Amino acid sequence: MKIQSSLLGQQKRSRMTMHFLTGLLFFFTSVILQAGVSGLDKSGHLQAIERPNDNGFFCAALENGVQLHVNGIVKNVIFYGPSTVRVNENLGRNYWQHPSIVVVSKPAAVPFKVQETAEYVAILSEKLQIRADKKTGALMFMDAGGRLLTRERAENHATIKQVDISGAPTYEVSHTFALKPDEGWYGLGYIDSAPTQINRRGQELLLIQTNMGIVIPMIVSSERYGIMWDIYSIMRFKDDAAGATLWAESAPGGVDYYFFAGNTMDEVIAGYRTLTGSAPMYPKQALGLFMSKERYPTQDRIVEVAKTFRKEQFPLDYIVQDWQYWGSDKDGTWSGMIWNPDRYPDPEGMIKTIHDLNMKLMISIWPSVGNDTPLAHELDQYNLRFEPLHWISRKARIYDAFSEKGREIYFKHINAGLLSKGVDALWMDGTEVEVGTACWNPNEVARDIKRLGNNAMGDFSRYLNPYTLMT
Repeated sequence: MKIQSSLLGQQKRSRMTMHFLTGLLFFFTSVILQAGVSGLDKSGHLQAIERPNDNGFFCAALENGVQLHVNGIVKNVIFYGPSTVRVNENLGRNYWQHPSIVVVSKPAAVPFKVQETAEYVAILSEKLQIRADKKTGALMFMDAGGRLLTRERAENHATIKQVDISGAPTYEVSHTFALKPDEGWYGLGYIDSAPTQINRRGQELLLIQTNMGIVIPMIVSSERYGIMWDIYSIMRFKDDAAGATLWAESAPGGVDYYFFAGNTMDEVIAGYRTLTGSAPMYPKQALGLFMSKERYPTQDRIVEVAKTFRKEQFPLDYIVQDWQYWGSDKDGTWSGMIWNPDRYPDPEGMIKTIHDLNMKLMISIWPSVGNDTPLAHELDQYNLRFEPLHWISRKARIYDAFSEKGREIYFKHINAGLLSKGVDALWMDGTEVEVGTACWNPNEVARDIKRLGNNAMGDFSRYLNPYTLMT
């Protein structure tokens, strides 16, 4: 009996050893270490790595995260900080030609571990636990203690369709999160056509930059995390029983978002600021009272108004010179960073008088540039104005703010014509960008911007919303 019992014990230990070795072998053949591989191309976008075979789920550990292959989808999960990750998935190829115009930070050397079970792969840092479902690739985000923050919808969390727009390949995408019933989602900018409630739960929004609509594709959750989609095209958001879904017309990198968590809302916003760059504080002067009207028509009039404010002891900090100081709204001088010599014969003297009143001057400028200005002539030497005419002037055209050379020329003339004369601040008007209308109707805005064609970085379908960011 003792011999039989001993033999049975040896067999049991042998089987346990075999199970352990099999599991260990499975781990190292399924999660392949890719030392020195970033999973990103030179522009910082997803680059698919080669996999040993095309069968089933595959996970490779990268320098700063992992790359997953599942059901024809390639998905990066890359750390940009201990509690910040970038999630990017597409069909194995990205169609961006340039780096992000929003994110300034780079992947971070965050210590992490990769663990695997039969159902999921877990990516663990000091601050986050992320689980990737091996059947679908859907992610679950948890804090260090295992508390669920949020998750991508378990089934069909993303749809990614390769399409051609304006002769260039891109993706049409949608992406869905499964939210907690009592969770609040706040953000996406100010959408004037949206319901007045700031909680976006249960809402449906069209995300197009307009005169009264500011698109910021970022959400802050009451569960103390944030999500920012790095996508610039027309987008639609809808939250209903199926989940919270963001659809985008043109996303050259596929689904591409940043997840950042924190113990407080301040920490969540800190993650966003680290990604996009610190926002400088406004100077004290900008916190006071501004006076603006539909323009002061002459140098004498704006000085008269400024002096009257001081005479009446009204605490005014800024007075604003609105449009047509350059000429009229129908000639070719529109926003040429010049002054009409008849109505503003001495801009430097005018501004000195305003400054002597302990007051500052803000002035409006536009991205539409009159055809008969030195600014337009220099831009045209490099083909840096778009063909469609501005809807008011009919003698002005939009400059290409996506061109580094275009911005250099534009701001050279701003400095020479305005800032060097003493102007203190710029009011950048019409940057939606305003072309064929006053930019109230989002569908008309999208139509007009697309008619501009291609800018220096690509077609306007993929860069519909961020003109304001570039100029």
